[in-house]
Amino acid sequence: IMYYAINQGIIIAIFSMFSMYSGRITSYLGEKTCVVYGTILLFFAGVFGLLVGLLFPKSPFLTTSFMTIYSIGAAITYPIIFTKSLDIFPEIRGTASSTIMASRSLLCALFIAFTSYIYNGTLLNISLGLLLSSLLTVFFTFRLLKLIGFATKKN
Repeated sequence: IMYYAINQGIIIAIFSMFSMYSGRITSYLGEKTCVVYGTILLFFAGVFGLLVGLLFPKSPFLTTSFMTIYSIGAAITYPIIFTKSLDIFPEIRGTASSTIMASRSLLCALFIAFTSYIYNGTLLNISLGLLLSSLLTVFFTFRLLKLIGFATKKN
């Protein structure tokens, strides 16, 4: 049980650190670069998770590694995507914010329900759910990149 808590703590600590410094990372790399790199990390973590689920399903180190990579991608990408998605409908930002957060909560609930439904006690099914969510994230993020403008890197 102690190792489980340590591994969960590592994931949360890394996510928290990258979330706290996401503004600095964004100002250093630029919004679009952060979104692209973060989305690539999400996709890589999904594929890496699937490989871990297939080849090393009992490895807590590798499981923590791919979840950490996924959390870094989410921490870098999400603040920018959320802010930019509000710019799609600037005259109704409050309504857009509520709709976005409700949609996000609904999607999270659906993925948890889906993953719970297919869960059979192995890491593979969780990895499949994570890969599916990362593929959808890649698809919707790159669609959003076409819709809105991003600030470039400040020199």
